Amino acid sequence: MHGYLLIEQLICILTPTTPSILTPTTPSILTPTTTSILTPTTTSILTPTTPSILTPITTSILTPTTPSILTPTTPSILTPTTPSILTPTTTSILTPTTPSILTPITTSILTPTIPSILTPTTPRILTPHRH
Repeated sequence: MHGYLLIEQLICILTPTTPSILTPTTPSILTPTTTSILTPTTTSILTPTTPSILTPITTSILTPTTPSILTPTTPSILTPTTPSILTPTTTSILTPTTPSILTPITTSILTPTIPSILTPTTPRILTPHRH
C-alpha cells in the first residue's frame, strides 16, 4: 500500500469485556442532616451520700428513638484499581482518501523466451560495385 492516506470512516465502538472495579481514593465525610433525639430507656436513681451532694447509683442509658440520617458533605472520588479491558464490537473499515501512487521497488528485465525471426517487408535492392 504505497502512497495511501487512510482515514477511518467507521468509528470503532469499544465496550468493556471485564468490569472496572472502583475503590475510593478519598474517604467520604458523612455529616448528619437530621438530629438524633435521645431519650433515656432507664431512669437514674439519685441518693444523697453527703448533704446536698447527689451521686447516681445507676447510670442512665441513652438510646436514640429516631436514627440520625447521614448524608455525605464531600463526595467520594472513585479511581479504578483494575483497568477495564476494551474489545472492539464493530470493525473499522478503512478507505483511501487520496489516489494511490504506486512505484516499482525493482525494475523488470524482459528477455525473450522464443527468438525473433525478422523478415523484410520491402525487397532488398542490390546495386553492383566496381572494383
